[in-house]
Amino acid sequence: DYEVLNSLGLVLDRRARVEPLDGPERRKWMARAIETFRRTLAIDADNVAAHYGLGQAYAEFARGSKPAAD
Repeated sequence: DYEVLNSLGLVLDRRARVEPLDGPERRKWMARAIETFRRTLAIDADNVAAHYGLGQAYAEFARGSKPAAD
């Protein structure tokens, strides 16, 4: 059920935000949130909550990423 998956994705996202910004545990939890939102989108490709959650999770990944060396 996509409602349960969206709720799980949200919980995983919030759990990730407890960890330090550049920590491996944060990335692990965020990756699980992303996978969960993708599972929702596999069921319902137009699910707004899953798209929003996925965007938030990817934004967190980008925020925690270190800039590329020149």
